[in-house]
Amino acid sequence: MSWDDLAAGWERWSQLTAEASAPVDRWFLDALAPAEGQTILDVGAGTGEAAFLIAEHVGPGGRVLVTDGSEAMVDTARLRARRLGLANVETAVMDAERLTLDDASVDAALCRWTLYLLEDPAAALREMARVVRPGGRVAVGVWAQPDENPLVPLVSLDLVRLGLYDPPPASSHSLDLEPALRDAGLTPVRVEEVPFHWRFASAREAWEYVADAGGAVSRVLRGVDDGTREELRAGYAEALAEAGYVAADGSVAVPALAVNGLGVRPAA
Repeated sequence: MSWDDLAAGWERWSQLTAEASAPVDRWFLDALAPAEGQTILDVGAGTGEAAFLIAEHVGPGGRVLVTDGSEAMVDTARLRARRLGLANVETAVMDAERLTLDDASVDAALCRWTLYLLEDPAAALREMARVVRPGGRVAVGVWAQPDENPLVPLVSLDLVRLGLYDPPPASSHSLDLEPALRDAGLTPVRVEEVPFHWRFASAREAWEYVADAGGAVSRVLRGVDDGTREELRAGYAEALAEAGYVAADGSVAVPALAVNGLGVRPAA
């Protein structure tokens, strides 16, 4: 199963994702400071939440180029942009590690929560540094460690116990952004933690979100039988309650922590 197979789930939950990740997206907006008429590149954009916020600030004379390696994700982003009336959003299927763009062809670039999924995140950073103009900004976001982002790990632990999932090493979940930006040829400006919460009406809704939009874990869940799936769902609800994430009214708030970094391409 590829990322193409997860696009429908990401689309289903795009509004909830946008609401939860708003603090992260506002950080990107502040860091990039997009101006009227600029061209902004979003690398590994998925269904485009961060890009759409920025599109509102570059005006009709500017453009936001939404790219992803998954054709289905790009198609979904294109349809969402059309529904939102964002005529200045363009989309393209593009490998983050080999961008098919000219040198110094965009004013700024961002990449939210994609670097850790790539085989060579350093190559993607070098590519973003290459395509921004001198003085241009590159903003990237990664996840902090899994214990600070328990939404999906609370499911994956049970999958591991059942022998259904082999999680990636903890070191693959984050990236030391300051040296990574510097190694890509950028001047680091700031690296900051951005906390937020995933909010759901119920534990069942949280489970459905993870099952649809939880990346590799979603892929595994699609292959289990109904009995095992129900066992996992019940265990997830119990784990959420034990962790103190379930309120008296049954609503759920699960903490999350992103780490965002901003670098600038030297002017000379």
